[in-house]
Amino acid sequence: MEAVNEPAHSQHAIVHPEDVGALRRELRSRAHDAGLAESLIANAELAATELGTNLLRHALPGGYLLWRLLARRRGIELISVDYGPGIGDVPRVLAGRIREDFQDALREGRKLLGMGVGLASVQRLAGEFDLFSRTGLGAGIGTVVVARILNPQLPPPPQGGQRAAGVSVPVVAGGCGDGWAVVQDSQGMTLLLVDGLGHGHKAELAADAAVAVLHGGFDGTLPDYFLRANQAMRSTRGGAASLCRVDANSERLRFGGAGNVEGRVYLRERSYSLVPRPGTLGISFTAPAVRVVESDWEPGATLILHSDGLRVSLDPALCRLTQAHDPAVLAALLHRDSRRGNDDATIVVIQDRRPRPP
Repeated sequence: MEAVNEPAHSQHAIVHPEDVGALRRELRSRAHDAGLAESLIANAELAATELGTNLLRHALPGGYLLWRLLARRRGIELISVDYGPGIGDVPRVLAGRIREDFQDALREGRKLLGMGVGLASVQRLAGEFDLFSRTGLGAGIGTVVVARILNPQLPPPPQGGQRAAGVSVPVVAGGCGDGWAVVQDSQGMTLLLVDGLGHGHKAELAADAAVAVLHGGFDGTLPDYFLRANQAMRSTRGGAASLCRVDANSERLRFGGAGNVEGRVYLRERSYSLVPRPGTLGISFTAPAVRVVESDWEPGATLILHSDGLRVSLDPALCRLTQAHDPAVLAALLHRDSRRGNDDATIVVIQDRRPRPP
């Protein structure tokens, strides 16, 4: 069984060349303080520099980098997000610049920017890499690049039929009041998303208390989780939480929640909402009433759970476009387009990678 509970992302706008240097220095400082290997830090600095430079050169009207330390995997996650026109030929870009590029530019009197090896070098540096880009869609979906610079000595996590990833960005410095965790086992996945009341460090303490319950101390059922989470959060300011259990073997999803952490499930032919009951955990000796709902799940399904710092409206076509990609791609796109701007914003995506039956 593997538990995932990672820190929130830092978000760095890339508008001027000096923004790349500031990102690189902050990344090095925090990674060094966390005790990461020097070789891994250097690779992450190089990858961040390449991604930031690409945003300056190609991603008009701009973009930003999300990054965080991967505590359990002893690495660094970088996600480049832009609003640009997209990449027309992704395989060619990832192959690096070839002789025909120089010949075409010389014939047309164009000046080439850079050496054309930026994304190709990031792919080589990353233990996990993905790139999603689309052109010709009005203003363009833009481009998302996911690069995880990982400790090569640690084994990769087990890959079951489901994969999960999230984007979480605090609205103020000093802590993120949103917390999320995924526990994967041989039967499926359990996903928790918590929204501590308010912002900052005290809200983060509330979220941490709820996440700690998921990792031990309850019998594995949804009703028992909320009873124990309510007790654990009594020493904090409290918050909202939703819990999902995806059972791939029985192809069922169970959901329960108290507060405002909502979600949606996308199946092949339809979708349905996951709506929690009103209530706040941790503010009373009696836990709020939580209704557990059981629904359909199937190969190829997508689950999205988000805090109220986002107002998510998703075209199902985007689920299909991103199904073969890292779930962080869809999370980053929805975070980019759905932020309300006045609250911590977290979104977690689970994708079922089992092939659909014919």
